[in-house]
Amino acid sequence: MSDTLRAVQDLTTAVTSLRADPDGNVAAEARIGGTQARDFGIIKCTGGRYELPHLFLFHVTGDGLIDDIVGYWDNVAWKRQLGCLEID
Repeated sequence: MSDTLRAVQDLTTAVTSLRADPDGNVAAEARIGGTQARDFGIIKCTGGRYELPHLFLFHVTGDGLIDDIVGYWDNVAWKRQLGCLEID
């Protein structure tokens, strides 16, 4: 995550939906975006902006701690929005 924050310094996140069950399982939908300010992995900085929906699934323990998290987003759409045509 720290690499992302260095590369996209105006990173924004807007939670659009949050659902939980009594067992501590949580689903959070969010829109995440920003303007690329530095190279990030194979994505060379062109100053491009992106905004993508994300889905995060996580589990919260009885102590209120997150002990598992998985995130999903469209990596190809993200790279295209930033001008990276190479898909790994």
